[in-house]
Amino acid sequence: MNKDKQYSEIYRVLKDEYSNTESKLNSFCLAYSDVLIKKEYTVSEIQQITGLRQPEISTGLKHLIERGWVEYSGSIKPDKRSRPAKKYVIVGNKLDMKNYILFELNKKRQSLENKLNLLSNKVKE
Repeated sequence: MNKDKQYSEIYRVLKDEYSNTESKLNSFCLAYSDVLIKKEYTVSEIQQITGLRQPEISTGLKHLIERGWVEYSGSIKPDKRSRPAKKYVIVGNKLDMKNYILFELNKKRQSLENKLNLLSNKVKE
């Protein structure tokens, strides 16, 4: 299986567990990080992969940069008339990303279990 197909498959599985912007970008970082190949992504490429809108990605990237998962790596200007497109590279430690995502999923699971228990108790009353 080629790398891009492998990355997109990992992302597809992870994103189905999430609904918010931060979680989708976390999944993107984990799925598309590669220790050997530091590929650069523009916001429009991230948009195509994640299905998120540009403002959501820009806001999310600020948090990912603060967390140390992503770094700004320069910009490209496709032609004289268009604006430069910023490029980002995923630099975070894959194990740290995985542990963070697992922690977030466990919090979500615990919250759902608490709600189910509450509903179950209400039904018994």
